[in-house]
Amino acid sequence: MENLSDKQLILLAAGHELRIYKKKEIITEIGNTDNLDYFLVDGSVELIAKDGRKQTIAHDSPAAKNPIAHLRPRHYTVRAVSAVKMLVIEWDTLQSLSGERSRSNFVEDADSLNSTTVVDLIRENFSRDLESNEFDLPSLPDIALKVRDALESPSCDATYIAKILNTDPSMAVKIISAAKSPIFHAASEIKSCDQAVVRLGTDTVKQLVQIYAMKELFNTKREKLKKEFQILWNRTTQVSSIAFVLAKLVAKDLDPQKAILAGFVHDIGVLPALTYIDQNADIIDAQDISNLIKELKTELAEKMLLKWGWTDEFLNVVKHADEWLYQSKTEKMDYIDVIHLAKIHWGIGKKVDYPPIYELTAYAKIDEGELTPEKSLQILSEAQKEISAAHKLFSI
Repeated sequence: MENLSDKQLILLAAGHELRIYKKKEIITEIGNTDNLDYFLVDGSVELIAKDGRKQTIAHDSPAAKNPIAHLRPRHYTVRAVSAVKMLVIEWDTLQSLSGERSRSNFVEDADSLNSTTVVDLIRENFSRDLESNEFDLPSLPDIALKVRDALESPSCDATYIAKILNTDPSMAVKIISAAKSPIFHAASEIKSCDQAVVRLGTDTVKQLVQIYAMKELFNTKREKLKKEFQILWNRTTQVSSIAFVLAKLVAKDLDPQKAILAGFVHDIGVLPALTYIDQNADIIDAQDISNLIKELKTELAEKMLLKWGWTDEFLNVVKHADEWLYQSKTEKMDYIDVIHLAKIHWGIGKKVDYPPIYELTAYAKIDEGELTPEKSLQILSEAQKEISAAHKLFSI
């Protein structure tokens, strides 16, 4: 920049833009006659000729020293092979600076832009894609929707629910296995889906079907995401298991099964956030990724639960799961309080930035003496069998 005159600096500032393109996104097309030159700063692009021939250009290759598909009208369609960062400069601006500034200098300027600029671009792209419905939120499998819809009918009974479950053998086996779990204190042997539904009750079956359906969302074909999804799944099942135990011990007005569901959805927005950010993960650092996930996950979770038709009590959980000082409208424990306590208990002995348990508003709602830091450890130790049983139940 120091070699440019004031006039040239003004021209460059007005005439250039740093853009981020997602994998497989079209950057420009054959026949385009726009007034822009594209410089590849990071990632790889594919040039596709009219006859179908393709050429790949990486940002560190010799071909990337020149504008991509420079001729007008364009002779190639340019598509992002990976997440791509492009420096886009108006052609006439570039012409006015040519001979005094090399392409490599422009790229150095783009690389020197701080990470906040890139994060802001991703955030803007996210908002645009979400508003225009270009980002597909995960859907629950058909079996979960069928069971939910069936239970809304006043004529629905256990036999009908079992019939629906039997159309999905994998789900039927899971429900039968769940009915045998120590969590539900099965008094007799369960051999059929009908018996399992009767033993569990239709509300519990509905909740379990949704849990098992959500588990499918934690599967991914993207190698880079598999580890992250597994870490999230393990944390989610542990928080859910602890929420189940705490609901029985210190929040006796709440349904322990609903506490489990609250545990499963409290961080569900991380899944689509990870998927979205992964498209740009090679051009932002780990801390920015972490901050973006925290920023995007709540809005994504809310939209997912609305799409799935879940009730307000679960929507409130995803809205306030990270608000440790959240004040509910009731003096009694609610599911947000239980999730806060479960997260604190999950974090015991781990390197997590959580507040002390006594600072939580949820803690103030517990009867005096029912839960101290020391007693928390005792409760977790004594309840380990139930927590292990719950964890096993969710991992079927």
